[in-house]
Amino acid sequence: FKRLNLTAPTMLEYLEYQRPPYVQFYYDRGVPSSVSSDQIWEWYLAAANHHENKLFMDSVPAISNLLNNGCKIVLVTGQKKKTIEHILQAHYCPKLFDHMLCETMPSKTPHFLEACRLLNAEPEQVYAVGDVAWDMIEAREANLIPIGIKRCDEKVDEILRRAGATRVITSLYDLLI
Repeated sequence: FKRLNLTAPTMLEYLEYQRPPYVQFYYDRGVPSSVSSDQIWEWYLAAANHHENKLFMDSVPAISNLLNNGCKIVLVTGQKKKTIEHILQAHYCPKLFDHMLCETMPSKTPHFLEACRLLNAEPEQVYAVGDVAWDMIEAREANLIPIGIKRCDEKVDEILRRAGATRVITSLYDLLI
């Protein structure tokens, strides 16, 4: 949006309305249709500067605690695998997950089902933790238990619940309860 001198959507708009086809979110907000989805992705990666990304403070200790308590964890993300590996390496935790399913575009639903297969678990036994509405919708489509995680504004709670979250947490530590 900044590159095109457009007003950027709020974080709440992004969390509620960003969904496949992802490029449509941008076109609906003024990005010309002549701009390809690959170009938008390239601009996003340049702006996001993942080499300097910090993990939320609870991520490594809470996930490590879950793993130490016998939980199996599969990361399902639309992010590129090399980006995730770089972030994990930078935080000294390259083996934080049992499995990683990356670049899950345009839909996470089949990847959620693959995660269940990797975990040798029925979907109804598996939690899917996500921070956007679409994560909750796709978790429900796969018959997983959708849990929203609120990392910003209070209104995110409402957005995640409307999208189907059975529970909304503010920290990964809340999964230990």
